[in-house]
Amino acid sequence: MTITITPPTDKLISAYNNSIIEFISSLPDTTHAILTNDFNTYSIKLSPNSLNTIRFNIGDINKYVFNIVDNVPISLGAYSNITFKDWDMQKEIVYTITVYNATTSEEFYVYVNLMRYVIQDLHEYQSANFHSISPIKYTYFKGFPFDIQFYANIEYSDGVVTRTGYVYEGLNYTQGVNRIYIDNGLSNEAIIDIGFDVYEYIIYTPKTVDCDGVYLKWLSSDGSWRYWLFNIKHKETIKAKSIGKIFNDWFEPLRSQSPSIEIGRTAEKTMKLHATGLEPYERDNIATLITSPKVYLYKGKKGELATLEKFYEVELLTNSFVINEYDKNRFNTEIEILMREQTITMT
Repeated sequence: MTITITPPTDKLISAYNNSIIEFISSLPDTTHAILTNDFNTYSIKLSPNSLNTIRFNIGDINKYVFNIVDNVPISLGAYSNITFKDWDMQKEIVYTITVYNATTSEEFYVYVNLMRYVIQDLHEYQSANFHSISPIKYTYFKGFPFDIQFYANIEYSDGVVTRTGYVYEGLNYTQGVNRIYIDNGLSNEAIIDIGFDVYEYIIYTPKTVDCDGVYLKWLSSDGSWRYWLFNIKHKETIKAKSIGKIFNDWFEPLRSQSPSIEIGRTAEKTMKLHATGLEPYERDNIATLITSPKVYLYKGKKGELATLEKFYEVELLTNSFVINEYDKNRFNTEIEILMREQTITMT
């Protein structure tokens, strides 16, 4: 059987874009094929065209592989773990194709290196080699949880991480997406480089900022978790409305103090956040918020050990990203988020 897949299987295939499997069976008079996988119970029957070719878009199945959440405890970032795997960012999926004719069948396996990201515009598929998932140039804020993610094509036992003033050697990198917390709230040491021997290194350019503000975390379309501390000065607006009222008509007017009874009210709070003095790479980082499916507001305090439970999911209300350039290569922008709606019932 001849099988082709677009893109080639030596790439990290996007879970949310089209991925076409095309094959021609060596069996004469092919009647159909059954496609299954190793992560759910889907079983799909495929029929050949007039040229005996079968095509199917496995992207329709791939999109169900991942949960769009962060399930990796921040406490794993404390010494001496240093690096740890994110099982929800990348998985190898096995598709089984069984082709039939009237008398016999043949079976073939397709291995797909799947990753939780989206290809946009003319961006290429990510390579299945040792490389960074997070941006190489980054800004992190002391006292707030921040990590970087990188991909290892095989398991390494001789990894090296260089922090500001420290070098850790003999670290284990698992195959897939590894994460390193630069700051878990208490400890803060910028990552300078990551490598596994003298041949393969990822060189980072860090910028450290020590201030207060409103901290957001979000999942970027390239698969990385991004972070930003917006200005401490922000605008909050609370809007409330009635759920409904009941007309009070079971007492005489002289005995009734209220013409109606309030069933309850709902309230929602919006926050308008500002970022100023951005460098071009920082502007590009915040711009990935617009296409993020998950945005979180950090409810913890600066300088305390962070946990996933202190990240509170919010809705991004900003639908367009406006940048104001106030000086050469310096930018300002603002976004608006919506907190969870609150319902107050006092009937």
